[in-house]
Amino acid sequence: MATKKPITDTSQKKITIIFGYSLFVVAIIAMIVSTVIPWSMLLLNATVNHLNIIMILLSFIAASMVPFLVAYVIGDKITRTKNKVTHHYNGVLFGVLAYWLSMFFSYASSSTVMAIRKAVPQVWLSEIIISWPILATIAIITIIAVRYHARTQKAGESVINYKPYQVLLLASVVALLALTQLSASDGYQLYAALYTGVFALFIGVSYLVFKKVYPLKSVRLTNAIVAFSFGSIAMGFVGQLISVVGYNILGTLAITGIGIAVWALYLCLVVRSAKKAK
Repeated sequence: MATKKPITDTSQKKITIIFGYSLFVVAIIAMIVSTVIPWSMLLLNATVNHLNIIMILLSFIAASMVPFLVAYVIGDKITRTKNKVTHHYNGVLFGVLAYWLSMFFSYASSSTVMAIRKAVPQVWLSEIIISWPILATIAIITIIAVRYHARTQKAGESVINYKPYQVLLLASVVALLALTQLSASDGYQLYAALYTGVFALFIGVSYLVFKKVYPLKSVRLTNAIVAFSFGSIAMGFVGQLISVVGYNILGTLAITGIGIAVWALYLCLVVRSAKKAK
């Protein structure tokens, strides 16, 4: 049994890496289809301000890609072990953390966007100021990464076992839910509560499914959040693609179905890899 545990860990890490890489490819496709192509088409119109269009397009691309790319590179580089799988695994885990931090900061800044654009008439400058959530996300990722790098890292051990990472990932999800609940206007409190309930349900189910895979409760909860994150991220990117043709009931069902399928597939593959190693 003792000789099989590293195999189990490596297999589970590889599954997480594959899901992370696959979703990043989907993210690029979604960004091109839903953002780059439509905004680039505006550049063909001679009456529009091309500089403004380019700055807005760049701000969208930066918000969509930069936090995750930087987080992945940081997670990879601060890993001391020579095990390449752990390097990629940590990169993906930092990418997941960047997703929730970006969601929180973007939600927090959404109410200030119009005010900033009115106060700063120069589009290029206002877009730079509005992009502060990107810098905030990268700053927090950098701080925790530096602290992780400074500690003694055991061979093959990943950031999933690092307490500050576990706490920050959980805190970013809870903070987003709390902000959603507090900012819900009259008549939308029920929707905000359901939103929180869905998060709790899927993370809770993931936690129970992983009970025999990850003995440590803190590691199990962190992996449960990662599993839910993959489903949530998949829903977001598919939603971007479907938005090009317009939302309808069928599209909404497709978005939800794909998100649940990605989440369920990840759970099944991780549990199966654990059973095979026994």
